[in-house]
Amino acid sequence: MATLNDRMSDRNASPNGLLPLAQRGELPGPPGSSDQWRSREPWTDGGPGNPGRRRAHRIPWEHHEEGPVLLEVQQPGGTWHAIECTLVDLGAGGSGLLVPEPLEPGARVRVTIQLPARLGREPYPDEGDGMVISPWTGQGHIVHQRHTPDRVHDHVPEEAHRPHHHGVVFQGLEDEAERRLMTALYGPLPAGWAIERTVAEPAAKPPGGKKAGASRNGEATPERYAVLKDGKRVAWGFGSYDRARSRAWSLHMDEVAVARRQHAGR
Repeated sequence: MATLNDRMSDRNASPNGLLPLAQRGELPGPPGSSDQWRSREPWTDGGPGNPGRRRAHRIPWEHHEEGPVLLEVQQPGGTWHAIECTLVDLGAGGSGLLVPEPLEPGARVRVTIQLPARLGREPYPDEGDGMVISPWTGQGHIVHQRHTPDRVHDHVPEEAHRPHHHGVVFQGLEDEAERRLMTALYGPLPAGWAIERTVAEPAAKPPGGKKAGASRNGEATPERYAVLKDGKRVAWGFGSYDRARSRAWSLHMDEVAVARRQHAGR
């Protein structure tokens, strides 16, 4: 049975020891080449009123007993106010919410929940068995809404159902908030390793051409993830946090294997 190291190792004789991502199908090839983006990850442009396709899977929220969800909303041109809310699911890029009244796409929201240390996964060997739960706040905006008068989510208690479902895309999560959410979803990283997320801002449309920073069909450029070791980029261009995290673990395991061989050769 292949190990994570067997599956993810991409070593070759290149100067930095990394196989170019374009050869792995994670980035387009050089300008003028026939290689195109081949990532299997769905994505969303995050634009108000245009939900696109969901970028990352979401975990059904089954912690309704941990306390109420605090939802603060700011409609365009309005002020912040709190409304009743039920959390449906949660993922790296956003969440699903049920509320009593429809909210306009583009409305800004702040969601505060009691986030467990693990969400939708089993503990890793280097994690404790305890389940720490503490407040977590994420900010974003509404990208779509639909009327759901009847209960459509089996994991949501009958008394928690609300008639309007909304999709939220997170924006500008603070470093600690993002780290906690990613750790809950995917598990912790080894000491010294980190994942960096970047989103290319679409540039102005050139005369007679398509909008710079946009894909071939005119949609916004998706975000990318890079692997950092001690603050320095060692791999980049990944289409999802999960793939970048797997790469970080692969590189870490390579380092451990080299250190063990060196120790054994002394």
